[in-house]
Amino acid sequence: MFSRDGNVVIAPHVEKSARGVFYLGAWDSETGKELGVLPESPTDEGHSGVITSLSLDNEDTLLASSSWDHSVRLWDFESRRLLRTLHGHRGEVWCAALSPQGELLASGSKDGGVMIWPTAETSPLDSIEGRWQPLGFSKDSRYVGALNREGGVSIFNLETRKAVHEIVLESSDSRFARYIVSISDDLTALAEALPDGVVRLRRLNQAGETGFPTGSRRLDILEMSPDAQTLVTVGWRDDLAWWDLNDPEEPIMRISGSHAVFSEDGGTLVTVTREGYSIIWDVKSRKERVRIDHGGQSFGSSAALSPVGRILAMTYGFDDFENAVSLWDTSSGKRLGTLAGHKQAIWSLAFTPDGKTLATSSSDGTLRLWNVKSRRELLSIEEPGTNLSNLRFSPDGNFLVGGAPLFVSPGELRIIHAPPITFDKANRELIP
Repeated sequence: MFSRDGNVVIAPHVEKSARGVFYLGAWDSETGKELGVLPESPTDEGHSGVITSLSLDNEDTLLASSSWDHSVRLWDFESRRLLRTLHGHRGEVWCAALSPQGELLASGSKDGGVMIWPTAETSPLDSIEGRWQPLGFSKDSRYVGALNREGGVSIFNLETRKAVHEIVLESSDSRFARYIVSISDDLTALAEALPDGVVRLRRLNQAGETGFPTGSRRLDILEMSPDAQTLVTVGWRDDLAWWDLNDPEEPIMRISGSHAVFSEDGGTLVTVTREGYSIIWDVKSRKERVRIDHGGQSFGSSAALSPVGRILAMTYGFDDFENAVSLWDTSSGKRLGTLAGHKQAIWSLAFTPDGKTLATSSSDGTLRLWNVKSRRELLSIEEPGTNLSNLRFSPDGNFLVGGAPLFVSPGELRIIHAPPITFDKANRELIP
């Protein structure tokens, strides 16, 4: 290819260099004299496979090269130094194209995948050390609450990564260190499971606490509604109990089931039964809307409702050999489709605040983002050996957090910067 000003010709050499890498040459277009090679520095890593395409930005400052080695490399065109190597394609990368200003790169692979990358150096994934399990965010997205499996809840400032509030918990089982909690919207209320099936309630913006017995021998799950008005408990070998927290003397109802999830707007509750179906409830009227039959399949590790409760996403148990996510319409009970692509068990699901995208994490070491409407994969982040659980998006959609599964030690709270991106069809450009 020519540089934009026509003064330089860039092309791959057909043989490997003395260092055993495929490399590029740059020639003066008038004299034919070779000006240099890329990589020029012996410390810069070159392509290990055939170079397939080249692209320059409009200012002749940034050069991209793609290769059969499954990578794309970004070069400083003037100094001929390697800037970044982009890994993520599962097959040979056949083409690459820089946007006119060089801020984005598109690359296409033999496997049919197209990826879009920011060319600017991105900060590494942030984390807070410790065995943390994300619980929820403040409404302004500045704070995140997390449970430490050592026995405490902390509220972290996302800007400073420092804890601004800490709560010491009491184990729900005297024989084992088990800490079962649930937090309300905006981090204002905390429900905590105590020994002998007792629930303790704390208003984090007020002094004092209250509690009530549930009648269960041991509590395994607590699910508080976003407005902290109701709570669902799951006891050991017991069914679900749905409580009015303003009058918890007796449960609103007891329901056959082993899992419960509220929608973000608090209007919908889904309960998953042990018999292989889900019940969609209207929270305000506390009446059943629809019952979804999953064909006897056992519940897996995670379920999520879209923000206004229109779509249920859930995984199935060990009999699901596809490791897929099923999507269901909560109004009609009809199956919308599946999201297939993970190679091993799926740990967690989370909808973005606009409900258009679903994040999934798996023990195959990938975090995937899916378009809910088209049911197509948008992005896959691969970190072999890494597992994320309890995925949660911040209300503004700019952050995705996840914790480590129970068996992982020491673990950490991962904070991934995830600003939403949309496509402007009129101007045919991606807009952050």
